[in-house]
Amino acid sequence: MYLRWARERPTLQPFVAPSSKQRRLVEFRHKESVQGGTLLIRPLSKNWLMPATDLLTATFAEAMGYLPVYRTYLRRQILQYLDSHMNLAPKSVILVAVLISDGHQPIPDDAARSSSFTTIAIEDVAARSDSLGSSSVRSSPEPERDSNGAGAGVPGSERASSAGSDASTSGREDDDAEERFGVLVGTGELSFAASTRTKFLTLNAPEDCGYLCNMAVAEDYQRRGFGMALLRALERTAEIVEQPNLYLHNRFQDDPAAALYKRAGYEVVKKDNFLMMLLGRDRRYLMRKRLQMKVPQES
Repeated sequence: MYLRWARERPTLQPFVAPSSKQRRLVEFRHKESVQGGTLLIRPLSKNWLMPATDLLTATFAEAMGYLPVYRTYLRRQILQYLDSHMNLAPKSVILVAVLISDGHQPIPDDAARSSSFTTIAIEDVAARSDSLGSSSVRSSPEPERDSNGAGAGVPGSERASSAGSDASTSGREDDDAEERFGVLVGTGELSFAASTRTKFLTLNAPEDCGYLCNMAVAEDYQRRGFGMALLRALERTAEIVEQPNLYLHNRFQDDPAAALYKRAGYEVVKKDNFLMMLLGRDRRYLMRKRLQMKVPQES
């Protein structure tokens, strides 16, 4: 009897404690004061999985002119992709931007979960229809401008402040409670390992770098500085994993997105040649930003 139990008993997996970087990414919170409320940027959770899926689905479907029938398939692929990537820290992190009103007035379900999002500027979609399920979804933001037309990133009427910090357990509970009164306005993903992003025909970013896989802002919330705020938050996650080099792709024709990236400190390091046009692909820039990393103090 004992021998039978010994043969059939389940195999226990050894406990593996999460790394410091993984824990800090999971607990990451970035807050900025904006007009009418607070912008909370945090890792994607189950609560925001469906709204983020709706946003990215609309981003691709409307830009590429997909038929409604294909939108259903596309949405399913994006949902699977986000669900599989949301727990990959520290190899990758997906952030969502949640706008919380000052008065904590509940957002109606149809507003908080609306699928009526549109892209800011599509970057590159892999040719294969199954690419969304196995690689990064791509989109790029357009610039945020102030009331005077200057590309300052955050409108002058917004009281911007990067007061966010890595949250404690109690802080996370407060954030989760506040999210019940918020609405998702944007999302972005940063990859820190080559295994979590697409390998392209040309202009591949170095394997050992941070790579901006996708970023999108809801149409009703564009030009309010939220795209720039997402970039700032993503850069803070790069500091957590000690990755000073960030890369992204931008299509030649996406001038507004290029303006935003240049204003954020990105510079062009490579560009596609005319042969890509013969293959029916959009030509792209590979852009890079070097972060000023803080040197840890020796104890």
